[in-house]
Amino acid sequence: MLKKWLYAAILLVLFAIGLALGAFNDTAVDFDFLFVKAQMPLGMILIIGVFFGFVLGIYMSFLMCFKYWRQSRQAKAQLRKALKENSLSDPSSKSLEK
Repeated sequence: MLKKWLYAAILLVLFAIGLALGAFNDTAVDFDFLFVKAQMPLGMILIIGVFFGFVLGIYMSFLMCFKYWRQSRQAKAQLRKALKENSLSDPSSKSLEK
């Protein structure tokens, strides 16, 4: 567990250094996307890209968590149903539920 936290800390420091160096870059880029036309510093484009990537990653993580939560709820419901049917068909057996 400590190893994972150490890797995460190192990646976070490298990420912060990269953002800091990118923010000092004064190179301007012509940004022309659909109806938006602007001249923006390269560091700003880097920060916007990282922000949208982070938001997209969090969104996808929440979707996966919701998917697995829903699957576990369905499995628990099926287990309860099977145990209930089993206890109704054989009254002498003990239930495995809590």
